[in-house]
Amino acid sequence: MAFLSLFILLLLSLPLQVSAHAYVVTSNPEENEILEKAPETVTIEFNETIQKGFNSLIVRNEEGKRVDLKDAYIDPQNKKIFHTGLEDGLKDGVYTVEWRVVSADGHSVRGLIPFGIGTAEKIGKLHVEQEHYVPPADIIIHRIVTYTSFSLFIGVILFVLFLYKQADVHHLVRKRSQLLMRISLIGIAVSILLSMPLQITKNANVSWLKAFNPLLIKEAIVSTTAGYIWVIQVVVLVLLIITAFFAGKTLFSMKRWILPFILYSCLLIGEAVNGHAGGSAYKEFVIGLDFLHILSAAIWVGGLASIFLIVRGNKNLLRESIISFSPIAMYTVITLFFSGILNSVFFIPSLNALVTTDYGRAFLIKVGLFLIMLIFGVLHFIRGKKTGNKKTIGTELMIGVVIVIVTAVLTNLPTPVPEPKPFIESYRFEDMTEISVEITPNTAGINTFNVSIQTVEGEPIENIEQVTIAVSKMNEKEKEKTFQVQNVEPGFFTAKGLYLTSSGRHKIQVHVLTKSLETYDHAFYTRVGK
Repeated sequence: MAFLSLFILLLLSLPLQVSAHAYVVTSNPEENEILEKAPETVTIEFNETIQKGFNSLIVRNEEGKRVDLKDAYIDPQNKKIFHTGLEDGLKDGVYTVEWRVVSADGHSVRGLIPFGIGTAEKIGKLHVEQEHYVPPADIIIHRIVTYTSFSLFIGVILFVLFLYKQADVHHLVRKRSQLLMRISLIGIAVSILLSMPLQITKNANVSWLKAFNPLLIKEAIVSTTAGYIWVIQVVVLVLLIITAFFAGKTLFSMKRWILPFILYSCLLIGEAVNGHAGGSAYKEFVIGLDFLHILSAAIWVGGLASIFLIVRGNKNLLRESIISFSPIAMYTVITLFFSGILNSVFFIPSLNALVTTDYGRAFLIKVGLFLIMLIFGVLHFIRGKKTGNKKTIGTELMIGVVIVIVTAVLTNLPTPVPEPKPFIESYRFEDMTEISVEITPNTAGINTFNVSIQTVEGEPIENIEQVTIAVSKMNEKEKEKTFQVQNVEPGFFTAKGLYLTSSGRHKIQVHVLTKSLETYDHAFYTRVGK
């Protein structure tokens, strides 16, 4: 247990800065920025490339009237940057940028950026309440149907090929297996065919009725990765239904299930590509991990469901099936656990994000349920050798169903945005004096400012009379904050206080006065996080 705890802590402490959903890195104007005159364009830079379909960038004045030129476009040189032009002669006042883009992982994200033109006294405090995202019911239901159908399909294959050991096939076993196979194929077909209009309802912000508009479907297929993958999935789905139909006739022939399993795996890979993994900077590796994670979960939950539904009422067959399933379950559980933990490293940037974000909390709930399910798995393995306990396996299956629901929510929550890094930068003067500035945590609020002054060899310079820092936000007329940093040891000065009160780009002007009345001045620039 100690090893596992250490393993998780080490993984979550890795310096990976990855997020599956696009988020704003910088914008011009900045959020809540007050400009003396109107800009010619609005520019937003995201953390990842954005897809060209279903994007919008709208600027409105206080009356809600559009003042952009309706010419929004993705920068051809840098596909992380989104531009739109503004009308000439914009009056002083408050304006709001409304943006919506499709992330690399296919999820639609949107937000608001307020800014002002004029003076702070005239405009007052700028603030726009950002939406708190809650996955809609149709997305959750679709995900539940998807995961359940994929689990049932692989569960039936697992049962007929590896768990059922009887020489003669009981007619009820055959009948129930074929019925579950048909239900799973119908569920897979429904989930894939409806995934396109569902995606359109979110990306284009339209109703389900309008989602079947041929022009929107064309835009989705041509302009988004999810649309392209959907076309491939539909073709693979047709082939899967045909091959599974023939394999299902004999049902217990392993050779006939090889091609359906390959096609099934292709569909699972498509699900991984369309999920959070598709937006990762380590795409190939994370998609592979996600595929293994989904497949392992499907085998575990699907295997339990097949045992419970196919052999119900037959204690001897239930016991034999549990005994046969236990080693398979053990390997899938190991794969599920480690692939899940590794995957979390790419989407949960810090331990703090586990408790401060919706995604982190949902992940912890999933892990907790997983551990409970694991305990029940051990219990039904021990009892299964003796009596074949239907109640125990039923309870484990129900927990598995809850995990499927939690996963459906988790896969549609925005992943945590990486926390801002401390600002650390140095400047060397012509006389080889070097000034280093560190600002921690470099977010709006209380920060610690450390200034070190040393020679190029790293020796502290001791003849310093005082060090002063002046902080001002770029492109705003707010009052400059000036303060002294206290000398705590030779060549090292520090101060802590509320000197950075808002996010955005700031100028940090450092002034050093020596005892011989020499001065060193240099301006550092940092982007303060929220």
